[in-house]
Amino acid sequence: MQNFFSKEHTQRAISSYRNMLSNITPENSFAKSRNEHILLMLTSFTRKSEGWDKDTQLNINYISDSFLNELAAKDASKDSIDDVFASCFRFLFEMYINMPSELAQPFESAKSFAIHRLSEFSENAKSQIEYALREMPVSILKDILHSNDFSSLRSLPSITEHAKVLSKKWEEDFNVNLAKVENLNESLKSYEHAFNFAGLYKGFLDLSELKKSEARSGKRLILFLSVMIPLPILCETLYFILKDISFYSAWDLVKVTPAASMTLILIYFFRIALRNYTSIKAQLLQVELRKTLCQFIQSYVDYSKEHKSKEHNPLEKFEDVIFSNIMAAEDKIPSTFDGIDQLANVVNAFKGTKI
Repeated sequence: MQNFFSKEHTQRAISSYRNMLSNITPENSFAKSRNEHILLMLTSFTRKSEGWDKDTQLNINYISDSFLNELAAKDASKDSIDDVFASCFRFLFEMYINMPSELAQPFESAKSFAIHRLSEFSENAKSQIEYALREMPVSILKDILHSNDFSSLRSLPSITEHAKVLSKKWEEDFNVNLAKVENLNESLKSYEHAFNFAGLYKGFLDLSELKKSEARSGKRLILFLSVMIPLPILCETLYFILKDISFYSAWDLVKVTPAASMTLILIYFFRIALRNYTSIKAQLLQVELRKTLCQFIQSYVDYSKEHKSKEHNPLEKFEDVIFSNIMAAEDKIPSTFDGIDQLANVVNAFKGTKI
């Protein structure tokens, strides 16, 4: 946009011409009305310069220099003042064409004055006013049609066609991407199941490691008790041999009571350790079975969805295995009083022996 009215030298020229025109005494009513309308428009050019710059670009390009020369001449003759009015009217009429509403009443009065008293102006001013009224709208329209903004508007059909092609392509791409997203969604669901089953497998794996650790401890305990069981008898036998202790009657067997008692106690604990070790091995076997079943549990789920019904579930036994409790067989582990009963039997046997 080209600025004209807002420039400082234009403002000074307008102000100087206004002062000159205000000091002229009109010679008739026509001159008085003409001068008043010129002063009205010049005052608006000064106060609302940005709006005039925006809406009068055509006449700024065509007559801005000549208008400045007319103002700077400050000629008080009728023809010169008529030319100034005609130039101001061209700016006013372009503003009127470009604005969406009607002119304010003072400007409307200036427009009516130019139309109805056209014959009283000088020939040059009259031709300028007639150009503004008849040909300038066409010039403004041509300027708009050949502007960059309207060139874009003329290319709108091709843009619309291109937009349709792009829209079709985007729709195709959207459908392809939607299919990919759905496939990814299914994959994510399968991964979710896989992670859930991996968590189940991880739980059995941790339990398996725990049972293996218990089994190793139980095995070491059994080996230790296996070594300890004959040790009291061997030590006591060695003691009797070294001390040359003899047995003359059945009551002398009381001397072997400590070693025998210790051996029985060790045998009792050996039995408990052995049963506990056997129970751990049974539990470990069950855990390993569940770990094996977890390796194809996804296929089991898919098969179960297809064949499971309210009346019959062909995979019921499978579910019973993997989701059942791990049995420890604790009812077969000997109680604490079993060893005491054995000692009581030994004592009763000694009491029943006759010396």
